Amino acid sequence: MWKVAVLALVVVVTAEPVAAREPWEGLWLNTDHYCQDETAREKAVRITRTEINASEYACRIVKTTKVGKTTWNMALRCTEGGPEEVAAQSFTVPRPELLVRRDKSGPEEVMARCENLSAATRQSISERRKFVGCEGSGCKLTAVEWNNLDSVIAWAIGKPSPEDADHACLIEQKLQRGSAAVQSCLKEQLAKSPTKITANCLDGVTSVSGSLYKISDAAREGALRSGDAPGFWDATKPYALPSPARISMMATWFRVLCPTKSIEWNIRPLN
Repeated sequence: MWKVAVLALVVVVTAEPVAAREPWEGLWLNTDHYCQDETAREKAVRITRTEINASEYACRIVKTTKVGKTTWNMALRCTEGGPEEVAAQSFTVPRPELLVRRDKSGPEEVMARCENLSAATRQSISERRKFVGCEGSGCKLTAVEWNNLDSVIAWAIGKPSPEDADHACLIEQKLQRGSAAVQSCLKEQLAKSPTKITANCLDGVTSVSGSLYKISDAAREGALRSGDAPGFWDATKPYALPSPARISMMATWFRVLCPTKSIEWNIRPLN
């Protein structure tokens, strides 16, 4: 009788170690609010290893120092829509679902972790300073300056971030990473002139290429729930009816310029 020897080959695959998430990383909301409320999109603070992103300000984390078992001090460079300023905050995480934030400008803030936010809300938070500056490719921008949000004279100035440039060159143009073509494309994207957008957040009005657009009274009151629904846009002069591409573009403008109002209007980019 023949005996068959079976050789088992075991291959061990090792991967680059993935850094464990810091206890303070995540989406946090003041305990005065509920994570499932629509207001979470506007009020939630997103903290990563490199940045703190809130609706009214953005901070780069320059240095993190652990000063106790559950407390970290952070040196920050923050902006509220203008030049960056040096700032400092401390975070204490007494329990995985709770964070206490302190700085010199006011009393401590107790925040709860929001893990069960919908995918749409998470995307809205991560993109709340991103907008589309033109119709076509290579148009994604990130606001670097802003002021008077949710007011009648809201404005923001955007430029392509490195992430935006990557999207334009690698995703939209499908260029090969590391190639001369992609390096030229990235350089061109990052050298683009700033784009300014404005809106009247009280009346839901903005202007694109000389044409005025206004969200109708019914839409602003919540009776209409989609930017392409009949009657969502005011068609009386001097206002125009936007194309689907322009609706998607303006939805990103209102998200940046009118963060609270745009939640009430439920306007978002069309699929």
